[in-house]
Amino acid sequence: AKLLKELGTDRVINYKTENLDEVLTKEFPNGVDVVWETIGGQLITGSKTLSGFYLSDYKHLYAKYLKQLIGDVVNNKLRVVLDLGQNTSEGEFAGIDSVVRGVEVFE
Repeated sequence: AKLLKELGTDRVINYKTENLDEVLTKEFPNGVDVVWETIGGQLITGSKTLSGFYLSDYKHLYAKYLKQLIGDVVNNKLRVVLDLGQNTSEGEFAGIDSVVRGVEVFE
């Protein structure tokens, strides 16, 4: 939650201690701009709808938006944070064997 606050998140909802529907209904009656959910908990077991797209379908736009993303990083509109697990007890994530551990660390 600390990192999310540093990145400018208005409200972090801990699915383990709070009810997602109640928080969104009470605190955001007019809706929200962005919700980041790692597809678990109430979202996966409820009647929720996920929508998205395959990034590879938009390869023709990569160059345009990569230039924009780089500009946003340079102009401090976008902050890139890499966590490679270097501060975990088992050390940095490396290879396919670290995928499960990485998911567990970030839950």
